[in-house]
Amino acid sequence: MNDTEGEIAAEVDHSDIKNDLTRIQRIAKTIFKIIGAFVSLYAIFFLVATQFWLLYCFICVLILSALIILSIGMFYLRKWAAVGFSLLCCFFAFVLLSDPFPLAAKPPDWPGFIAGFLFMIPAVLTVTQWRLLVWRTKQDAEVTLHDG
Repeated sequence: MNDTEGEIAAEVDHSDIKNDLTRIQRIAKTIFKIIGAFVSLYAIFFLVATQFWLLYCFICVLILSALIILSIGMFYLRKWAAVGFSLLCCFFAFVLLSDPFPLAAKPPDWPGFIAGFLFMIPAVLTVTQWRLLVWRTKQDAEVTLHDG
């Protein structure tokens, strides 16, 4: 094998890796947008189902407003929304994974354990795809210029 054949093989491998990374980024963008859409649908359903009850629950209005804002931010791939949603999910994971009675003899709570790990997925996705997300619209214009 010549040096030129080795260089061509290295270039082919490098382009395959770049294509895989581009595919992973597209999948991550889609996942972030799906999460944003699902959170938005949940907030809208909660708003429609409990519209009269929200008049008496100020904390519920705050939580619902935060969910709507985070869902819009997740749909537009904002870093602040990904961090906020990841922290919210990590809180739920901590609640599900923590044992309220650590010394009590009981079988493990497998559904809570599995749900706790599933709530950690947005945090892992946020950390691994941090460069994909943007802070504000000024960076959106730069990203679209460089993509095309």
